[in-house]
Amino acid sequence: MKKILTLALVLLFVNLAQSQEQWTLVTKRTAEWCGNCGTWGWSTFKTLVEDLEDENAIVVAMHTSSSDLTTQTSIDLLANIGGNGQPRFYVNMDDYGVSSGNTSAKIDEIKGDVSFLNSLPPVISVEVNGLENVDSRLYADATVEVSEELNGEYRLGIYVIQDHVIASQSGQGSNADHRNLLTESFFENALGEVIGDGVLLEAGSTHTFEADIPIPSNFDFTTDKLAAIIWRQLENGQYIFINGGMDREFEIVSNTNEIEKSLTEFNVFQNQQSQIEVSLNAQKDLGEVQINLLDLQGKLIQSTAQSIQKGSSKVFFETNDINAGIYVVSISNASNHQAKQISIVK
Repeated sequence: MKKILTLALVLLFVNLAQSQEQWTLVTKRTAEWCGNCGTWGWSTFKTLVEDLEDENAIVVAMHTSSSDLTTQTSIDLLANIGGNGQPRFYVNMDDYGVSSGNTSAKIDEIKGDVSFLNSLPPVISVEVNGLENVDSRLYADATVEVSEELNGEYRLGIYVIQDHVIASQSGQGSNADHRNLLTESFFENALGEVIGDGVLLEAGSTHTFEADIPIPSNFDFTTDKLAAIIWRQLENGQYIFINGGMDREFEIVSNTNEIEKSLTEFNVFQNQQSQIEVSLNAQKDLGEVQINLLDLQGKLIQSTAQSIQKGSSKVFFETNDINAGIYVVSISNASNHQAKQISIVK
């Protein structure tokens, strides 16, 4: 679902891809009930994930229909890639014919081809920011840059990649550690939204996108990722991979908004009584604001509503019932947010 972000929000952001870089897509077609997917297919994919971690490679597993880890996005993307059976390994759109007897050679072949493909100059590239707002939604904005004049329909898809998902897998047991599952799309169409007018992309042009979804179940900001993929439509209707990008690291930032401009002081620290102390100094009356304590997954821990008047004020949160770790304190009203991190020591 697409949403124009007109409000300045407190966001968690991550840079997913550097401008003008070429990326490669490596896909494992799999299913939790598939025995081979949990034996030689399992070890092959794990090796590719680990060996390509520092490369410009989007290495993902997509589950077929009737698998417990299937999503509509994985079904739609696998239908576009084509083929059948599992496990199957694809580089961009090509099936590499991996089997139990050739895994070592095929891993080397895939790694070599990824290196070669990434050395090619991109004709179109994408830079994406993943953003987490305190309203428990996951935001993304993307800027697509066109290097050469391009004809035809190009689409931008933005996807959630969840790593270390614990679930059943034939050949691995009921608590298997599933790596890099592509689970959700930010857009209703799994292939994303059309870039430009779908007819001509001029060299040097840029195209921006903004979208948001509810934070997926069990999303972990310490391990999970976002990926952006540019697809191009062929005459037969299939969309092929052109370029993309992927995030591996999150950090917190704040965008300037009315609350931020009104606060000459907004400090958060653990005081001598082990409380979380929020110290504020406002240039003008802010009226009633909501002050929340959240964990890094966006879960609300404590909350209070306060009328913030011009001048100094303090708000306290007790830490008796929370664990040591990093938390976020947010201040919000109907249209603006501001937030800061705090590390709790026990």
